[in-house]
Amino acid sequence: METVIQNDMYIMIKRAVSEAIKEERMNLYSSLLPEVDDEEMKDIISKHGTPSKNNEYDDITNLIIN
Repeated sequence: METVIQNDMYIMIKRAVSEAIKEERMNLYSSLLPEVDDEEMKDIISKHGTPSKNNEYDDITNLIIN
């Protein structure tokens, strides 16, 4: 019984820490990236397309391994 409670606590703490790190990382990204106006954003989208909504980041593992 005690190990079940410890395991649940571990999972909850791990999730909370992970969410806090993700939030702080996003705050860091937003503070480091310059703001763009509407015209610049249209130019960026026309050159590179719209960003993917599926992932927070692109998986480049295959590029590194190969």
